[in-house]
Amino acid sequence: MKESADPLVLDFVEWIAREPRAYAEVIATWKTSCPRLTIWEDAVEQGYVARETIAGVGLVIAVTDDGQTFLRAHGRQEQSDPGATMSLRAQAKQSRMLARRQSGLLRRKSSSQ
Repeated sequence: MKESADPLVLDFVEWIAREPRAYAEVIATWKTSCPRLTIWEDAVEQGYVARETIAGVGLVIAVTDDGQTFLRAHGRQEQSDPGATMSLRAQAKQSRMLARRQSGLLRRKSSSQ
């Protein structure tokens, strides 16, 4: 790990740590045309974030254990954040269940009109 952390990499990893993000969201939010700003690449190379394909969800970016350690070492995240420690699969399952509920509500609403 570098002695002085890049503040943008810290911001990026902290943002991902709040909740796993869809790859498209990450790219849209953190895309840069400046070749000197390699925030995304730096975080991946250092092992702070990782890509994972989840059935029914697609490509997701999440913080790794090393990323959690990196954030704590720089005072960016409390260790007791339950959302940050939930597994990607558990979060994906929770998202699918919520989507099904919302879909069911929309169907009931449209059929009652």
